[in-house]
Amino acid sequence: MGANAAKDLAAANKIGLRRRRYLSLFGEGRIGKDDVAVILPQTYMNLSGDAVLSIVKDKDIVLSDMLVICDDADLSLGKLRIRPKGSSGGHRGLRSIIERLGSESFPRLRIGIGKHKDMVRHVLGAFGRAEFKKAEEAEEAAAEAALCWLTKGIKEAMNIYNAPGAR
Repeated sequence: MGANAAKDLAAANKIGLRRRRYLSLFGEGRIGKDDVAVILPQTYMNLSGDAVLSIVKDKDIVLSDMLVICDDADLSLGKLRIRPKGSSGGHRGLRSIIERLGSESFPRLRIGIGKHKDMVRHVLGAFGRAEFKKAEEAEEAAAEAALCWLTKGIKEAMNIYNAPGAR
């Protein structure tokens, strides 16, 4: 879901994700007044930090100017949570990024996928008919939340998307 949200954000802003760079599918463009790079790591999830570190070093990115979008089994399906920093919470992709960057101080947008008995099948498989619509809505909302973070800042995005009753 995190990758789909990033793809939605890129597509809505005419950012093509075609080039292979930074161990990722990569695209650059403008959103409002900001130059933006979007990467979709093509590594295994537990090696996502390699992709993130390569672009951070090459483009000299300040960590607070980077948003990581990821799925999270600890949140119910469709729930969004934005934080300015924090631990991995057991998420292997976030753990990899934290280890490679040597810091927990980067914003992240977590999209709830819920817990299931067979997490591997749940994460890698397709959502069931009942869950599909909710998952699709969550991906769209996550793309909107990422845009809000970019244009209005982390506090405003947190106020809107972390509020009780929000997603």
